[in-house]
Amino acid sequence: MWGLSTCVAAVVSYFFRIWQHYTIFIALLNVPGIALLLFLIPESPRWLYAKGHYKAFRRIVHHMTRQNGKQLSNDLQQEIEKLEEQKSTASGFVERMKEASVGMVGDLRKSQFWMLFSTWRLFARMAILCYIWSANVVTYYAFLFGSDIFGVDIHIYTFMLGFFEMPASLLCMLLANFCGRRLGNFIMLMLTVVSVSVTCFVTPGRSPQVVVYLLPIIGRTLISAAFLNIYLWHVELMPTVYRNVGLGIGSASGRMAGIFFPYFDNLSVFWPPLTSLTLAVISLIAALLSALLPETKGQLLPDSIEEAHLFGTKQYKHLAPTGTAELQLKLGEDGDATAHSGETTPNGESSGESLSEDNKNEAEA
Repeated sequence: MWGLSTCVAAVVSYFFRIWQHYTIFIALLNVPGIALLLFLIPESPRWLYAKGHYKAFRRIVHHMTRQNGKQLSNDLQQEIEKLEEQKSTASGFVERMKEASVGMVGDLRKSQFWMLFSTWRLFARMAILCYIWSANVVTYYAFLFGSDIFGVDIHIYTFMLGFFEMPASLLCMLLANFCGRRLGNFIMLMLTVVSVSVTCFVTPGRSPQVVVYLLPIIGRTLISAAFLNIYLWHVELMPTVYRNVGLGIGSASGRMAGIFFPYFDNLSVFWPPLTSLTLAVISLIAALLSALLPETKGQLLPDSIEEAHLFGTKQYKHLAPTGTAELQLKLGEDGDATAHSGETTPNGESSGESLSEDNKNEAEA
């Protein structure tokens, strides 16, 4: 969709050269998109469950299980039926919502963004992810604003980049599914390094016109695929309650790095190939650092900070099936972080055990 939107923006900007007219027309194009978003995109099952909308929760979960060729576990079905019966009576519903509100307040108190940096392993992982984001954004901008560098018409250039960005989605899916997130990201970034390095030898007016047009298209396709992959990989590396804020931190770091792109572009004043070489080195470091992150393909994803800390280690592989309580115990012995989800609930069960049951039900779904 991003590639298609880029093509539309290039065509609209060709006919609407005044920016006020262009902005109004683009805003009107977003109205159907908002309507589709409201009526076609389902609500989050976790939010529906927390708010007591159990019928909608059941409908979405059943749809998810059918799409994945699975069956809803009997325990989860019985739990949903029990909650629906409680909701049918005013007293049961009010009591349930009180318990849900207490749980949500506790989760909000624990779900602080700095917890993603609370241990040395999580800190290093977030630092590497933020650097990969920054490298992707800077290199992406280099191809996005490269029409003056390559000496081509900005409208044709933007349309072609948007058109060939659509195959980047297919390339990302193929590599992520067959090679995994880590190897796929490494391959895409290394090919981007090659593409950026070759631009050092391209001179508008002297090099063949086909090369001048084709080279940025290849580079843009590769870096777009790497961009899509980091979205997926970053989310899977984050624990469940921190996925939104974790992705936001990575994306924000990339946007801040993009502010410095004009300074990289000005390096060509000192030596024409210096900009391309600098971007190639930045992408190369990102590719090498990505090899230090754990693979997420086919893995049971972390649900808490404790699980995220051990994710990718032998301890996690051995303890993941037993749930958060065991992970907390191991993490407490490791001494790297303080356990946060092993508190005792009012009914006498540990929250880690209840989280474990939820994780198993979600995994079966």
